[in-house]
Amino acid sequence: PAILISRSREGDVVTKVAQHHKVGVVRGSSRNKKKTKEKGALSAFREMVRWVEGGGCMALTPDGPRGPRMRAGLGAIKLGRATSAPLLGLGWSTSNAIIFKSWDRFMLPLPFGKGVIVWTEPVVIDKDAEKAVLEEARATLEARLITANMEADLACRGEAITAAPKPDDQKDAA
Repeated sequence: PAILISRSREGDVVTKVAQHHKVGVVRGSSRNKKKTKEKGALSAFREMVRWVEGGGCMALTPDGPRGPRMRAGLGAIKLGRATSAPLLGLGWSTSNAIIFKSWDRFMLPLPFGKGVIVWTEPVVIDKDAEKAVLEEARATLEARLITANMEADLACRGEAITAAPKPDDQKDAA
């Protein structure tokens, strides 16, 4: 496997840990629309396509580097369309962890805990899928990931980290 990691300083730390454990790394993330700095999204996407077409698998977080938490973007969906590879969602949790008060509720596993990994039914996207089909696949993947994470959390800790409100829900509340 290879994992997608941002080009940030925090990403440098994750990259070193991944490489130490012999996990492949692709660096890059989408550009912040409020800033002009290019973050390598296009080159990272091309590298991920080559990796998958060469027989590898990719791991990425569909909610991206800025969230909202557990709300999937189109990155994984577009990779699935470009490669015809199935998208398999994974949720995980552990009974002994520190959960940060960050936007994504980052979980740092601690020793002596018990963990659970829950995987989803794959999502497959045709290479010629139209925009509406991509959105449907994105929503399906998102729903399956939320369910898998909740199931893992409940099995380990008895309470689940919840998804952030959908962007449309936030507009309705304003």
